[in-house]
Amino acid sequence: MEIEEKKNKNTGQYKPILDGIPDWPVYQLSKSRKEFVEEVAQKAIQRIHELRPNRKQLIDELEATVLPRTESHEAQSLACRSERRRKVLGLY
Repeated sequence: MEIEEKKNKNTGQYKPILDGIPDWPVYQLSKSRKEFVEEVAQKAIQRIHELRPNRKQLIDELEATVLPRTESHEAQSLACRSERRRKVLGLY
């Protein structure tokens, strides 16, 4: 099966919404990129704490995300789960 590439039939140029590049929001963000990334990271951490307020919930979420679920996984002992939690969290 061949995929047909669709080309934009509109060959005209559009007028810019904002005339000066320094007025573009993306340009403004690029000037304070480090602060923007830090703010996004902090808000993400805050949201994670809201959704998973205690350590066990966070560990369970990380395990479900990082480790594949299998029947043998469910049958592992509590000691093995504790060891995996320490590895996932980088505690040893």
